[in-house]
Amino acid sequence: MTWEKYLTREYSFLFISFAAEVYKKFLRQYVIFHGQGKIITAYGTPEDTKRCYENINKAILSDPAEVLKRINHYPSLIEEIQNLCRKIKQTEIEAEVKDLFPVLLDRILEALDIYLFLVYAGYAGDKPKIKEFISEHRVIFEKARNLPFDTDLDEQFPSLINKINPKLKEFAHYISYQEVSDLLQRKKIDLNRAKERKKEYLIITRNGETTEYPLKDIQSVMTKEIEPTDSSKTELKGQLACQGIVHGPARIIFTRGDYLKIKEGDVLVTPMTKPNIVPFLSKVKGIVTNDGGVLCHASIISRELKIPCVVGTKHATDIFKNGDVIEVDANKGVVRKIK
Repeated sequence: MTWEKYLTREYSFLFISFAAEVYKKFLRQYVIFHGQGKIITAYGTPEDTKRCYENINKAILSDPAEVLKRINHYPSLIEEIQNLCRKIKQTEIEAEVKDLFPVLLDRILEALDIYLFLVYAGYAGDKPKIKEFISEHRVIFEKARNLPFDTDLDEQFPSLINKINPKLKEFAHYISYQEVSDLLQRKKIDLNRAKERKKEYLIITRNGETTEYPLKDIQSVMTKEIEPTDSSKTELKGQLACQGIVHGPARIIFTRGDYLKIKEGDVLVTPMTKPNIVPFLSKVKGIVTNDGGVLCHASIISRELKIPCVVGTKHATDIFKNGDVIEVDANKGVVRKIK
């Protein structure tokens, strides 16, 4: 099986375990999630990527009103999740926590299903019908797409887990969706596994079945499944988002903790931008991302700020290093190392 990297992000294991549930139930047949520290890399197959885009296209063709209804429902769903989080944190009654938590888990899965639909619709935004639909409903689409659902979930969960068991608060980001369900049923969970996940984890979903591999097996499984990136490359192609040609030192950014490293005149090289990076973009000359399509956040914000931008290169953060002088030719969608 041929896997291709399609996503690198700053996500917790907790968030990825929810995503794995959605992938298993609603989206693709095949996905690999490999996490090291705060960074997670996801791999899929080209066939499934194509199928995912086709399914989005079919949904828009067959019932655009229903698709629009789901997108319109998304902000209110996020608001419901936030209200549930507040209620859980405020209550001191154990029975209420037990009643509210399962509802919260269901709403998170429902919201994540829509969130991933929005993400992949943005990636496939150059497909004629998808492009037409998003263009017609751009304001609604962009408002929903830029809601910080993933960030909020990671920030909220430690205090929520504290309501189930205060001793587990430090492990909140390293337990799974299923383990949260088990805790609500007073089942024991394996904290040694949670400790291992702080170092590294590997989840593979195939044909609706998900397997998590123990720490000792991860490297051998990854070697078997994934071909290494060709580090000798000096040029990558992607999709142009905002035209222009610039060159400057590469600044590799993976996490929010790296934002302060951005200097005046840098070319930002990152898996994908999020709204919380916007205040730092006034310093950069160009933007290059691994992920995304013509309607992803980086594409939208680069056009607003008139910063030359190439998205969807897949391997920019693998190929380029901090300080490499690179040229961003956003007229042709090419990024190359100069020296």
